[in-house]
Amino acid sequence: EHFSDNEIAELSYAIAAIKGWNMLNISLRNPIPEIPPAGF
Repeated sequence: EHFSDNEIAELSYAIAAIKGWNMLNISLRNPIPEIPPAGF
């Protein structure tokens, strides 16, 4: 066994938190404009 029960619980929470933030980020993502602004 590699992880204790407490470590498995902490890892599961961390994975769920990361996945939640990623899903929120994807839903709020701004579309990339087709024409870049002048100067770039």
